[in-house]
Amino acid sequence: MSRLKILLLLPMLSLFLIHCSSDSSNSGNGQLDGEPNGQAPDKDKETNPNPSSATLVFPENNSECIEGEIISETQSIITFHWSESENTDSYDIRITNLNTLSTTTRNSMENQIDISLERGTPYEWYVISKAQNTNSTANSDSWQFYNSGQGIENYAPFPAKLLFPLDKEVLDNGNTYRRLQWHGNDIDNDITYYKVFVGPSHDEMDLLSTTANQDITLYNLLDIELGKTYYWQIKTHDSFGNSSLSKIFSFIFR
Repeated sequence: MSRLKILLLLPMLSLFLIHCSSDSSNSGNGQLDGEPNGQAPDKDKETNPNPSSATLVFPENNSECIEGEIISETQSIITFHWSESENTDSYDIRITNLNTLSTTTRNSMENQIDISLERGTPYEWYVISKAQNTNSTANSDSWQFYNSGQGIENYAPFPAKLLFPLDKEVLDNGNTYRRLQWHGNDIDNDITYYKVFVGPSHDEMDLLSTTANQDITLYNLLDIELGKTYYWQIKTHDSFGNSSLSKIFSFIFR
């Protein structure tokens, strides 16, 4: 081959080598080196850990709170306190007046808050732990207390907590499920009996039983109709003639 032809072929050979080198940098499926399936590697996803539950500290459970700052004959300020929970940026404090069942929610960035409450009144409270960048929350246990009042020598029982069935629960028609369970408490420890009310609606509940126990079986007490909704409520009585009404729950047997 003449020297002239060789010189003319050299540039074409260089271009061919460059093209092959460029192709070889890609995998057979068009992938980039180090990038499986032709996709860029995922960046490390930032994790937002869920908040944990707080532990309630004060006011203590099932107690009379006498440490508030009295601001009038009917109102006093209570400092609510709970432990700090992990991965938490703020807290919602839910307080329910157990006489009226009205609930108040307050927010705090710290693990305590001052709240004005009615004196001589039972309350229930719990704390919701919240964190930024996540919708997950965590609830503490729920505690009850009486905000002390002037001249009260004996407090009414706390409204009973309904344990079984839970509200709107659908139950199989089995022998072990035909019962009602609740829990009563009184800071004076003088509960004498409970009245059990059951009916087809909130406004149509009749006295089903009077008992000193905290549960009853429904055999021979209630003619259960499958698929029908029943409502129930407990009235707690103490030795001084005081009483309190629980929430109203419903249940269905299927």
